[in-house]
Amino acid sequence: MSDEFNKANFSLIWDELNNENEQQATETMELTLSQFQEQYGFDPCILFTNEIELTTENETSPSSNFGSDAPSSSNDIPQL
Repeated sequence: MSDEFNKANFSLIWDELNNENEQQATETMELTLSQFQEQYGFDPCILFTNEIELTTENETSPSSNFGSDAPSSSNDIPQL
């Protein structure tokens, strides 16, 4: 057998294995996600809704905790 044939054959086998592994991984992830949703009653739509609410809340009151980590002016380092 020629090297070209071996390379082409290897490439086809490799692609087939990758496709099978990718499909199996996708099916496993979907199954795991559905099991998690059933067990914990998790709905991705709720997460998305909460993210929007947090974003809206932060945008409406951006100064409520702005700079809270900054030291107060009473802790200034004296100049030498």
